[in-house]
Amino acid sequence: MGWASTKYFPDVDGDAPAGHYLMGITVAPKSRRLGVARSLITARLSWISQVADNAFYFASSMNQASIGAHEPWNFHEIARAHQFRGVPFASGEGILFQAALR
Repeated sequence: MGWASTKYFPDVDGDAPAGHYLMGITVAPKSRRLGVARSLITARLSWISQVADNAFYFASSMNQASIGAHEPWNFHEIARAHQFRGVPFASGEGILFQAALR
């Protein structure tokens, strides 16, 4: 149905703080709009909340699906750049988000 990953970055990288990041999520086309992405986001944030106070993620400024999918967890924008953590954005601008977990 889908997969998702997290990554811990121990060091600051430009505007990107050290911490736990939601790094990727893919849902099979036939499983979209069924709550799979929501479940994967919830599971990752639940795990991160056991070891950290905050979680981060970044997305292209054009990726409204990703930005909208993370809204229920009160992520807020903390920076914009052409790349974060070595990941460039084809749209030219990415947004880095943070959510308090505790």
